[in-house]
Amino acid sequence: MFLYGINSRGDTKPVVKTLLAKFKNISNIIIADKAELRSVKEVGSAAIIHFHLIRVIEQRMKRDLVKDKPILANWQAVQNFFCISQLAF
Repeated sequence: MFLYGINSRGDTKPVVKTLLAKFKNISNIIIADKAELRSVKEVGSAAIIHFHLIRVIEQRMKRDLVKDKPILANWQAVQNFFCISQLAF
């Protein structure tokens, strides 16, 4: 599905099968470096940029999720956090 935006005129299923055979799962495809992706014949520069973009978006989303959360610097802070969290639910 990710590759459809790059190659909307062709069938992306063979490329996806090749990528999954080499990298085993979608997570490994997303985190693969450029040289590894280039080693797959059907993967071009546009696909490599697309996968890199997905990785950057995922990293920023994770950062944004924890950006304004409290820092649990010691055991007491962890206990207080979970005690308050349990009362909230």
